[in-house]
Amino acid sequence: MTLIDEVQGKFPGFVFTIIPGSLDEHHGHVRISWYYGSADKPQTFTGQEFMIVEKGSIHSITVFFDAPNKVF
Repeated sequence: MTLIDEVQGKFPGFVFTIIPGSLDEHHGHVRISWYYGSADKPQTFTGQEFMIVEKGSIHSITVFFDAPNKVF
């Protein structure tokens, strides 16, 4: 089971969405912003990921979660 499988198992019906225009890349360093939630509350969680890409594969990834948007 992957981390994504585990998270999605805890929040059935939630989906990850990359915020349009947030992808930024420079010499193999990539940053994206995203939100995660249900159809009625798509931005339940928000955050960013920072990745290092080497030879076409993700070498490392760091995930930052913002505080939940007052849903719990």
